[in-house]
Amino acid sequence: MKRGQLLRLVWMDIRTDLSTEDNPEPLVSINVGCVDEVNRWWVRLKSGWYEDKEFPGRDTIVIPRGCITKIERLESVTESKGTS
Repeated sequence: MKRGQLLRLVWMDIRTDLSTEDNPEPLVSINVGCVDEVNRWWVRLKSGWYEDKEFPGRDTIVIPRGCITKIERLESVTESKGTS
């Protein structure tokens, strides 16, 4: 994983059920975004951003690496000139 890559991460999220006798389990979560930063403990993704450089990426999520179960590298799709 490197900065700027477009990824689809599947990970296990915390689930809490208060005042229940059920046995809750973690929830499978999926996020798609561009890698902003990676270190040995977590991955930070930006799933939204503005074209105006004055406003950096928005809609940020930080996922602990130990919670990630699958990483898929995605290709970014850009509009071709001359197509409608």
